[in-house]
Amino acid sequence: MCHLTLSFDGWSSKNHDKIYTALVTTPQHHSFLFDYLILTSLATIADSLCEDLSKIITRLSAEAFSMIVSDTTGNVKKCRCLICKLWGWILDCPDPAHRLDLMVEDIIAGSKIFLVIKPFRAASLFENYEHHLCAH
Repeated sequence: MCHLTLSFDGWSSKNHDKIYTALVTTPQHHSFLFDYLILTSLATIADSLCEDLSKIITRLSAEAFSMIVSDTTGNVKKCRCLICKLWGWILDCPDPAHRLDLMVEDIIAGSKIFLVIKPFRAASLFENYEHHLCAH
């Protein structure tokens, strides 16, 4: 086994299409943008996403994968479960960074510091995204 990790994340375009990036990470912590998927609003159900991600997994050899990672929204959570049912050895991992971010946001949402942090958080997220695109 190679112990590869498939991670994916999505967002909506101005046309309301769902765009997903699929990254493959090696045990040496090298991440590669392997593919991107553009799904129309009719194809955003978990089954369609699972079908597209399954093609990526089989293209590289399913036996090479050990984990699948994404955020915890309904469709992608169900998609991770479907992938793990197809290949029982692949671990289902909700993205810990998303979960931690949501937890911290809930904790400080009512505090005065949240009003100070919020603009910097948005700028930081944009910089991280821009840096990630330039690096890959």
